[in-house]
Amino acid sequence: MWRNSGTTANVALTITGDSDESKTMLMRNNGNECKIFSRGSIDGFILVTTGSLGSLKEITITHDNSGRNPSWFLENVTIKDKQTYKQWIFLVNRWLAVEKGDGQIEVTVGCSGEENPFGFSEHVRSQAPRRLADSHIWMSVVGKASSSTFTRVQRASCCLSILFSAMIANAMFYNTNGESDGAIRVGPFKFSWRQIVVGVQSGLIVAPVNILIVLLFRSSRPRKKLEENYKTGADSSHLVEKMRKSSCALPHFCIYIGWFLCVVTSLTGATFTVFYSLMWGKELAEQWLGSVFTSLSEDVFFAQPAKVMFIIILTSVFLKREKKSGK
Repeated sequence: MWRNSGTTANVALTITGDSDESKTMLMRNNGNECKIFSRGSIDGFILVTTGSLGSLKEITITHDNSGRNPSWFLENVTIKDKQTYKQWIFLVNRWLAVEKGDGQIEVTVGCSGEENPFGFSEHVRSQAPRRLADSHIWMSVVGKASSSTFTRVQRASCCLSILFSAMIANAMFYNTNGESDGAIRVGPFKFSWRQIVVGVQSGLIVAPVNILIVLLFRSSRPRKKLEENYKTGADSSHLVEKMRKSSCALPHFCIYIGWFLCVVTSLTGATFTVFYSLMWGKELAEQWLGSVFTSLSEDVFFAQPAKVMFIIILTSVFLKREKKSGK
């Protein structure tokens, strides 16, 4: 999610195993039209060695500091042997840049395993920036990963659906005139305990339908296969798909169901909010605006971050258990 965390430099990788060491392999050539190593991207390559390297111990990865934006934040490297299907993970999680971090553009990282384990906190720290930028629906409109099939237009439409559904849900609690007791005025708005309770209740009411819309957009398969877009090759596409965590388990037509629900929710919310507002006076309209603000604040600052942290913790626990069972 970091700004300018992708690199325009040529990246080189050296792999060291307990039997042999590979030659330095260039991961990018000048003039390559394929957009790789961009911010938030997950890229796959097929690497060929002259012989078996044995069980992998460490990797050395560097770049030549070339191009307009050579600075690079690398999260991790995953290597899978196509013959034995054994997999190694190298957790980097640092800048390779002369002006950031420790100023180094070369790093040697050991394989995470029995000799070099990384714990629960490392899992959380590694996943937090990516998950926050991609799973927080409001932040992801700007900071989504380039490898995600959940587009910015779809994310912005989900935000619009949340807004209008919150407006209509709060409006249903203000269908009669009334005064707000013990209200605190903040600028043109008044806030009371009743408004806060209504805002929280409305946020919980509209959550299921909006979660469903996000799920349909996020989990539907794209029209074109990802390996065609990213040119990773048929053999590496499965690993790349897994690393992208795209979870595209639903057929493509589910996207249209998501669009239908999103449009209907937005139009219905906007229409009935107008009808309700015709019965209100100034006092009731101010109370309603305060409740809408409470609902949106709850979603932006509490519900979405809580959802992201739950996903991070659940994934980290699952990865640790998977790692222990694989030993």
